[in-house]
Order: sequence, then structure tokens, then C-alpha cells
Amino acid sequence: MSHDKNTTNAAKPDHADPKQQQQDRRQHPCPTEPSGRAISGDGESRKGRRRYKRTAEHEARTRERLKAQSKKEWAQFDPTDPNLTRWRLVSTERADHPKDIRCKAVITDPPYGDTKHDWEPKHLEGFTRKWATQWNTCGADFVAVFWSPLRLFDGYPWLAESLTNYGFQQMLVVVYRNNIPACNKLRFRHKYEPILLFRRKGCATPIYPDHNMHIFNVFRATKPQTNFNNDMMRCHPCQKDVGVFRWLVDALTQPGDLVADPFAGSGACGIAAVQLGRRWYGIELVEEYRTTAMGRLFAYGREGYHTDSDKS
Repeated sequence: MSHDKNTTNAAKPDHADPKQQQQDRRQHPCPTEPSGRAISGDGESRKGRRRYKRTAEHEARTRERLKAQSKKEWAQFDPTDPNLTRWRLVSTERADHPKDIRCKAVITDPPYGDTKHDWEPKHLEGFTRKWATQWNTCGADFVAVFWSPLRLFDGYPWLAESLTNYGFQQMLVVVYRNNIPACNKLRFRHKYEPILLFRRKGCATPIYPDHNMHIFNVFRATKPQTNFNNDMMRCHPCQKDVGVFRWLVDALTQPGDLVADPFAGSGACGIAAVQLGRRWYGIELVEEYRTTAMGRLFAYGREGYHTDSDKS
């Protein structure tokens, strides 16, 4: 009888004890989808599957929306548009040497190791020092570099020691109005991004914005999102508000000046430069983003085009 009793107890299903089942799940996690969500059969994971399905559907809709937006932007290409002579976007392989570009200002948002994309450098310090040393010879009056709040105290000496023809002037701050999801629950959310501004030694060029933009060192902007429209629609993982670049271009250059961006991304700097009557030289490594940036420049890179996010 005792043998039968033990056999009966052993045959009881695991879900007879919910607490024990929960403890087992913690010790032996369920297999996951590529996104990291559980794919077992209990109620909790079914909710996870529904969330995964909704996320996949949202991503699919976003991709279709990006394609439609890109077609719309490229449809506005006009080979007779005089604004086309004001900008040039090239690949890294075809780019001129910085000393031959002779721009008035370098305004750029380089990779700084905050994402896991393929274009992030494996050795951030060496990468940063290399490109900064190259652009040290461009002769620009100003070099404005977006940087990571997490690596601010690392990046500053890399740039300052490489830009030997420049002196650090000040740090500018971009504060975002909209909510930004937390990347890590161990830290506070970042609502700002620093911009390190360097001035060429011996340069006395004044900083004075003309288009009703303020002269303070803090600018309030909106983070582009996939559900926004026109030039505020996010098509690059690290895309910046065109209004931020308008603020910088307007303050650091004059109409007709050449602005260079060695990390063009979505082309936001070029859009701002052409809108304000400047010329722009952009370099972008990834062909997909280069194509997207050109479409955006065709659509929004027109002098006098209004950007709603300028007011801060």
C-alpha cells in the first residue's frame, strides 16, 4: 500500500502547488523569443506573447510607415532646385580630407558607445581620438560635438587632447521635453545631452543667433519619434531634433558659410544648414542612412522651411 501511495503522490502534476511552480519558474526560466519574452504555456507568459505580438505588429507598421515616408520624400526631388547645390552627402570612402574641406564650423553627433548597433566602434577612445585628430586640421572656427552623459568625463579629455588647434569653450545642454524610456533601471533617466563646444585658438568670431533663437547654453528640444510626421519622424536610432541643429548653425555661422558633419546620420544638420542659407558637407558610413538622409534633404532642405521645434 505504501508503494502505491508514493506512486500516486509522484504522479501529481506540478501545477497542484502554485507557490512551488512559481519558485520553479524562477530557478528554471522559460525559453524566450528573440526579443527576450517567455514562451511557455502559463497565463503570465501568454500575456508576454500578446505583448510580443503587439510589439512585432508595431514594428511592422513602423517599417511600412518609414518606407512610405521615404517614397514621399524622394518624390519631392527636383533636379532644378537651387538648394541642391548647397549640400553634398558622401560615403566615408569618398570623403575629402578635412584639411581640404575648409569649413566654418563642424557640428556633429558621433558614435559614443551608448547603443549596440554594428556601427558603434569596438574601441571608443581610439576611434574618437582618430577622427578628432583628422578634423583638427579643417580650419573651422568652431567644433561642436554631441556626447554621451554617461561618458562625459571620458570623452572630454579624448577630444581636448586631439583637437590641439582648439580650446574648450563651454558645454551646451539639450533638454528633451518628451519622455524617454529608461535604458537601465539602476540609473535615473537622462533628459539631457551635452554638446562640447571648442573654439579655434586665436578665433574671435562672435556667437549671436539671428532667427529669434536665444543665446543661452541650454536648448529645449523634442526627441523624434516614429509616430511623428515630416522631419520629426524618427528614422535613425540616434536621431536629433532639426531645431537643435538650427540653433547651433544659426549661432556659429553666417549665411553662405560651409558646415561640415562627419557623422551625418539622418541628415538633420544638413537640413538645418540649408534651411538657414548655409552650405553643408556631410559624411555617412551606412548606405541605408545615407539614402534616407538624402530623401529628407530633398524634402525639407529648403531655405526658409519652417521647423516647429525651433522655439525653446
